[in-house]
Amino acid sequence: MPLTVLSAAEMPRVARLLAERTHTEAVPRPEVIIELITTIVLYKFTELSREEVLRMLGFTTEELKRTRFYREVYAEAREEGLQEGLEQGLQQGEALVILRLLRRRFGSVPSELEERIQQLSAPQIEALAEALLDFRELEEVAAWLEQTS
Repeated sequence: MPLTVLSAAEMPRVARLLAERTHTEAVPRPEVIIELITTIVLYKFTELSREEVLRMLGFTTEELKRTRFYREVYAEAREEGLQEGLEQGLQQGEALVILRLLRRRFGSVPSELEERIQQLSAPQIEALAEALLDFRELEEVAAWLEQTS
């Protein structure tokens, strides 16, 4: 508990001493104490990197990975990454379908036009998919892209 009221200058030294005591003394469930120390330090020093926190506390990466805080942050980041990957994959797939439709309807599609379509956001791709039904010439696609960007 003293960690919560210490100054930023004193906190690293005291946190390191407390962490060392969990290794040298017979402490029941030392991982809980290490997790508590880590959590307090992370909340007090929000701008520090993981490596800086490890150095400050004298922890190993493995000790940090065993904390609940780390596992929760890791799971959250992984979930966000998966979601982002799914969205990006869906967007790329939709762009490929649009390009296939354009090739079928107009023949070859200039590479510049392909690149511009692949750079569109998901809502823009959806709007282009609807607009495709109205295009009679490939130049209309280019004009639509000019208007949209």
